[in-house]
Amino acid sequence: MKKKYFALLLLTIFSSFVSGQSAESDAKLQQEIGKLKFLEGEWIGSGWVYGSDSIKQTFNQTENISIILNQTIILIESKGILDRKISHEALAVISYDIEKKHFNFRSYMTNGMSGEFKAELIENTLYWYPDEATRFSVCLNKKGHCCSKGEIKHGEHWKPFFDMTLYRKDRYLLF
Repeated sequence: MKKKYFALLLLTIFSSFVSGQSAESDAKLQQEIGKLKFLEGEWIGSGWVYGSDSIKQTFNQTENISIILNQTIILIESKGILDRKISHEALAVISYDIEKKHFNFRSYMTNGMSGEFKAELIENTLYWYPDEATRFSVCLNKKGHCCSKGEIKHGEHWKPFFDMTLYRKDRYLLF
């Protein structure tokens, strides 16, 4: 008797989740996430960043970017190598908020830091803002390379502190 009751309870819960998700919201999420399809793929490359000591450091980077959950979420796995050691490892999720009409960029790092930031697509460039004085951007250049920048606002101007160029792994030749 208890097993039948438990099975019925699970079926009821599952049915409520399934019926609560509308095809309209799925289609809208797929449409908005589809605008970021250019990010999808396996990427490899390098970049530079100013460290906390204000010294410019170069690094190598890999990123695996997938569009998942019925094409409604973007999953980003990234790993940076500096001086032959992992210097950066993170996971990010990009979603779209139908009510607020903007993207959300949620990141998780191995040091325990995480955050959710407003993101927006402006002229084929995705921007996200950890705070009012910091922004990151990512786009494809004319050659199809993925270019990312980090900038800090100084007065009315944005000053770069991070720059990275990645190539599609399947098109990148290692010598």
